[in-house]
Amino acid sequence: MKHATSMPSIAVLLCATQGYAMAGTPELHTSVSGKFVEEVTADVAQWHNVAQPKCKFEKVVGAEIAKKDEKGSTEHWTIQACEHREFTYRVFVIHNVNGTITDAVGDIDKPALTPAEPEKK
Repeated sequence: MKHATSMPSIAVLLCATQGYAMAGTPELHTSVSGKFVEEVTADVAQWHNVAQPKCKFEKVVGAEIAKKDEKGSTEHWTIQACEHREFTYRVFVIHNVNGTITDAVGDIDKPALTPAEPEKK
């Protein structure tokens, strides 16, 4: 498994995809399955802990697919952190043709990062 970042605030995960949700997790309505739920959870936890250093990640409490199309799925992952506070983050998941996935975690209330538009003359 490799982690790569094209921008400091984007967590990208490459891993194979097969299987089903890991034991002991809540029922997650996600396009990610098997041990890869744990990998995406680690990315969400990392994103949260950077954004909220005084309120550390504890566990995932839910996930829902908000939008799905030929490019991938946009999902909302809800986590529990300090003092049982809940936070929801956007996770964009791409299922690659080679059997891997790529995920990008971001804040749900901010627009997705997109490549810069070329200047129009």
